[in-house]
Amino acid sequence: MNDFGDSGGPVFGNNSAYGLVHGRGASGTPTRNDLYFMPVDQFTALGIDVLTEPFEISSIPNVLGSPPSIQVDVNFTGYPRFPVDMTVSVVSCPAGWTCTGGTLPYTTTQLPPLSYEWGCDADPADLPVTFTIRTSLDDASGITTPPVDHIITCTSAGIEVKNTATNEIRRAGLLRKK
Repeated sequence: MNDFGDSGGPVFGNNSAYGLVHGRGASGTPTRNDLYFMPVDQFTALGIDVLTEPFEISSIPNVLGSPPSIQVDVNFTGYPRFPVDMTVSVVSCPAGWTCTGGTLPYTTTQLPPLSYEWGCDADPADLPVTFTIRTSLDDASGITTPPVDHIITCTSAGIEVKNTATNEIRRAGLLRKK
């Protein structure tokens, strides 16, 4: 049922959007106050996009690469409100390594993926090494995506082997956004 002034209002049912009110039945008829609405799937005819997907991380591929840095792509669905902060934390860091995460801001609106660089700094003899990373996104409207775990493997393929018998640096971590 609807009445004067209801036009343009949302039509919802069972936590789903069905459309917008655009009219009602005529006075003095059995359909008086019956609801007439434009279905959501017809909004595109008006040039309107309906946000129907939740903002969440859709995938983060497991990656492997050579030092000094490896690109990691964070794919998302939905329509976040920018700026978006990406939080990268280390779930597992091999013994003898120092691993760091952090938060990166993405200030301008952009399509997926959001990318960052992961760095590995070690003697090639200490490679390959694998890290488990947890990533989440937080948009300007306060929506935080569920975190997603993924794997980064630093390999020695393609890097120069040096005589670094005294080199005991074993660091890895978030470098910067790409």
